[in-house]
Amino acid sequence: MPRADFVILTVPHTPATEGLFDRPRFQRMKPAAFFINIGRGMTTKLDDLVTALEPGEIAGAVDGNRQAIRKDCYGLVRESRWWKGGIKLGS
Repeated sequence: MPRADFVILTVPHTPATEGLFDRPRFQRMKPAAFFINIGRGMTTKLDDLVTALEPGEIAGAVDGNRQAIRKDCYGLVRESRWWKGGIKLGS
Protein backbone atom coordinates (compact mmCIF):
# COMPACT_ATOMS: atom_id res chain seq x y z
CA MET A 1 0.00 0.00 0.00
CA PRO A 2 2.76 2.56 0.60
CA ARG A 3 3.41 2.78 -3.16
CA ALA A 4 -0.20 2.77 -4.40
CA ASP A 5 -1.75 5.88 -5.93
CA PHE A 6 -5.25 4.47 -5.40
CA VAL A 7 -6.43 2.02 -2.77
CA ILE A 8 -9.80 0.50 -3.66
CA LEU A 9 -11.83 -1.41 -1.09
CA THR A 10 -14.35 -3.81 -2.65
CA VAL A 11 -15.24 -6.18 0.18
CA PRO A 12 -18.74 -6.92 1.50
CA HIS A 13 -19.66 -6.15 5.08
CA THR A 14 -19.19 -9.26 7.22
CA PRO A 15 -18.06 -9.71 10.81
CA ALA A 16 -14.54 -10.28 9.48
CA THR A 17 -14.48 -7.07 7.37
CA GLU A 18 -16.26 -4.66 9.73
CA GLY A 19 -13.88 -1.76 10.37
CA LEU A 20 -11.26 -3.36 8.13
CA PHE A 21 -9.92 -0.01 6.98
CA ASP A 22 -8.77 1.75 10.13
CA ARG A 23 -6.14 4.24 11.28
CA PRO A 24 -3.11 1.93 10.89
CA ARG A 25 -4.11 1.08 7.32
CA PHE A 26 -4.58 4.75 6.38
CA GLN A 27 -1.20 5.55 7.91
CA ARG A 28 0.43 3.06 5.55
CA MET A 29 -0.85 4.97 2.51
CA LYS A 30 1.27 7.64 0.86
CA PRO A 31 0.15 11.30 1.13
CA ALA A 32 -0.71 11.53 -2.58
CA ALA A 33 -2.94 8.42 -2.48
CA PHE A 34 -6.72 8.28 -2.80
CA PHE A 35 -8.94 5.83 -0.93
CA ILE A 36 -11.97 4.51 -2.82
CA ASN A 37 -14.59 2.38 -1.08
CA ILE A 38 -17.03 0.59 -3.37
CA GLY A 39 -17.69 -2.25 -0.95
CA ARG A 40 -20.82 -2.47 1.14
CA GLY A 41 -21.55 -1.74 4.78
CA MET A 42 -19.33 -0.65 7.63
CA THR A 43 -15.96 -1.77 6.32
CA THR A 44 -14.27 1.60 6.90
CA LYS A 45 -13.87 3.35 10.24
CA LEU A 46 -15.08 6.81 9.26
CA ASP A 47 -13.47 8.65 12.17
CA ASP A 48 -10.13 7.17 11.13
CA LEU A 49 -10.74 8.23 7.53
CA VAL A 50 -11.54 11.80 8.64
CA THR A 51 -8.39 11.83 10.76
CA ALA A 52 -6.35 10.86 7.70
CA LEU A 53 -8.06 13.46 5.48
CA GLU A 54 -7.93 16.45 7.83
CA PRO A 55 -4.17 16.95 7.96
CA GLY A 56 -3.69 15.72 4.41
CA GLU A 57 -2.20 12.37 5.34
CA ILE A 58 -3.99 11.05 2.26
CA ALA A 59 -5.05 13.07 -0.77
CA GLY A 60 -8.74 12.20 -0.81
CA ALA A 61 -11.48 9.63 -0.59
CA VAL A 62 -14.56 8.48 -2.44
CA ASP A 63 -17.17 6.44 -0.63
CA GLY A 64 -19.70 4.64 -2.79
CA ASN A 65 -21.83 3.87 0.25
CA ARG A 66 -22.44 7.52 1.09
CA GLN A 67 -21.54 6.52 4.63
CA ALA A 68 -21.06 10.13 5.65
CA ILE A 69 -24.77 10.77 5.44
CA ARG A 70 -26.20 7.40 6.44
CA LYS A 71 -27.44 8.05 9.93
CA ASP A 72 -28.75 4.50 10.23
CA CYS A 73 -25.25 3.18 9.62
CA TYR A 74 -23.06 5.44 11.75
CA GLY A 75 -25.32 7.88 13.59
CA LEU A 76 -23.69 10.87 11.87
CA VAL A 77 -25.51 14.17 12.12
CA ARG A 78 -24.88 17.68 10.84
CA GLU A 79 -23.02 18.53 14.04
CA SER A 80 -20.41 15.84 13.39
CA ARG A 81 -16.93 16.73 12.19
CA TRP A 82 -17.89 15.44 8.73
CA TRP A 83 -20.15 18.46 8.33
CA LYS A 84 -18.26 21.11 10.35
CA GLY A 85 -14.87 20.57 8.78
CA GLY A 86 -16.15 20.87 5.26
CA ILE A 87 -14.81 17.42 4.48
CA LYS A 88 -16.51 16.14 1.38
CA LEU A 89 -16.72 12.67 -0.02
CA GLY A 90 -17.72 12.11 -3.59
CA SER A 91 -20.07 9.30 -4.44
